[in-house]
Amino acid sequence: MAVNVKRIAKNSIYLYIRMVVTMLITIFSSRVVLQTLGIEGFGTYNIIYGIVTLFLFIQSSLNTATLRFISSSIAIYCEKEQIKIFNSSFQVTIALSLLILLLLETVGLYLINNVLNIGVEYRGISNFCYQVCVLSYVFQMLRIPFTSLVVSHERMSFYAIISIVESICKLLAAFLLFFSGDSKLVDYCVYISASTFICTAITIIYSVISFSTCRIYIMRNDVDYLKKILVFSGWTTLSSFSNSVSQQGGNILMNIYSGVIANAAWGIAHQVNTAFAALAASLQTAFSPQINKSYAERDIKGLMTLVSRSSSIAYYMVLFLSVPIICNVDFILDFWLVTPPGFSGKFCVFIILFQMIDTMQAPFNTLIFATGKVKFYNIWLSLILILNVIISAILLSKGYSPVFVPITMFVLNGITGLLRFLHINLYLRIEIKDYFTNYLSRMLLVTIVCFVTSYVFIFVCDKLMLGGLIKFLISAILTIFIVFLLGFSKADKHKLLGILKG
Repeated sequence: MAVNVKRIAKNSIYLYIRMVVTMLITIFSSRVVLQTLGIEGFGTYNIIYGIVTLFLFIQSSLNTATLRFISSSIAIYCEKEQIKIFNSSFQVTIALSLLILLLLETVGLYLINNVLNIGVEYRGISNFCYQVCVLSYVFQMLRIPFTSLVVSHERMSFYAIISIVESICKLLAAFLLFFSGDSKLVDYCVYISASTFICTAITIIYSVISFSTCRIYIMRNDVDYLKKILVFSGWTTLSSFSNSVSQQGGNILMNIYSGVIANAAWGIAHQVNTAFAALAASLQTAFSPQINKSYAERDIKGLMTLVSRSSSIAYYMVLFLSVPIICNVDFILDFWLVTPPGFSGKFCVFIILFQMIDTMQAPFNTLIFATGKVKFYNIWLSLILILNVIISAILLSKGYSPVFVPITMFVLNGITGLLRFLHINLYLRIEIKDYFTNYLSRMLLVTIVCFVTSYVFIFVCDKLMLGGLIKFLISAILTIFIVFLLGFSKADKHKLLGILKG
């Protein structure tokens, strides 16, 4: 299959617009929510929603499974299979949603009432807020098959629009807090749940109208497809669950050992992580259907070129923001939040470093899922992710700073990346030597040069007593210049300049 460069470019534009708008809205709304709820209220919301998020591991695995099977059926132009896959994924979504709902109403409630360190003034309303967050979870789960259908058909314009609408709804929820009384935390949970419901309803209606394959037959039982999706999503669920435990487990541990103030700082770092993840996911969403279709047609050479370029381009896009933010993190947090919670700066630095590595690996993760050989991969990946929680628990119990939680995540993510490359090369028998020679080595060189140069110029700016904004702009300009000069090949530079001129 020939890679449709024009379609990828068009989809990327839609997704980057989505990313920029949602990032700006998220950053601004976070400030408003922190100011209106206060540090303790913000931390309480973060830990309550963190419990729900802990059980949302099924969402990403189902998304991956549905996207993979629908994209493959589109590649071979089989509408009948698309209908069966969609129905099977919908049935699986309903069944697993009920299972997770049971866990939320048992294990989740136990954690809320018996384990978490929640302030006295919020303990009475924590259960109600939790139930509202659970309701939001139900809406998110119902959207999965329909969102996968939209992305598989590469309708990125709608995908971008609905994401922006959801962000605007969340911003409106933040502003409505100014008109709330004493129950600001309760009102905010209700507003967020309502925004999720609205966007879910719009996505379902659009999918039913736009795609002939979006037809629900509740009583129809396609056993073969149900089995395929369950087996595939079952193994991906293992790693998704481990990843959820890794991230939210750290949040829970910090709550137990350091209280809601640490949760508030973690909530700020999570907002930064979400923004960077959205940036990486924007380009990856544009490439993912093409990766799945290329593998379905066994175009391995074109596949590896696509994966390698996707990895490097996505990484450089993240690097554009990572360097100036890391080098000026205290100034940015003070400008953004005025009085950021303690640990926020250090949390953000290591979360961004974590995301840089994650962005680099993301296309290879899509490649592994495209092959369908995910059993062994998800087993060893899950073990490493669970190890993160164990190490964090040991360190916190011995009195170490909560900062070691994101440090542990960053280090283990680097180890995971090396093992992922070995898995592809040895287990899947796909040659990735060219990626190390022509792409990864260049990325490491560019990263080192960017950070060293930025810190040198910041040191000069400090001697000249220049302001934080000037230092940030200098770091950003230097990073863009270095990436363009050293990061891209001569051919890529010509293509990029052509796109910009066009």
